[in-house]
Amino acid sequence: MDWTMIGAIGELLGGAAVVLSLLYVARQLGRSTRQARLEAYHSVLSEVNAFAATLANDADCADIWWRAMDGLSGLTDAERIRFHALLFTLFRSWEKLFHYHRAGELDDWSAEGVHQTLGDMTAYRGLQEYWGLRKHWYSAEFQEWVDAIISGGEQTDIYREKWSSIGE
Repeated sequence: MDWTMIGAIGELLGGAAVVLSLLYVARQLGRSTRQARLEAYHSVLSEVNAFAATLANDADCADIWWRAMDGLSGLTDAERIRFHALLFTLFRSWEKLFHYHRAGELDDWSAEGVHQTLGDMTAYRGLQEYWGLRKHWYSAEFQEWVDAIISGGEQTDIYREKWSSIGE
């Protein structure tokens, strides 16, 4: 075996090592991307869960929420402030989910359920009134998207429609 042959074998082995290294880096990058997507999903989901826990654990908040579904006029000034604070938290989380999803940082399956749940909530006059008063606090893209959901009228009455048949 001469030096030319040894050099060629060395180059071949070096090239194979580079290819293997690139494959390893690509695999690690894929894992890292999946992990980042899961973290984004869990971040938003924990915010939405904290919102739900507030309603579940605080009878006053739940009462305000229930009455506000029919509109803000039946609430006291203090109750309107609490309702707006609840919705600010909820819509801010929803906006985060919206932007994560648009940027490709969330898989479709992880965004779909939360979008549908929160979208159904926009069927209620109280949420629509809040949105009309405060939507300028959110990004233009999110405003346009929520406006389309509200004007599309495809939301489900998640409270009264389903629960009214329970007592029948």
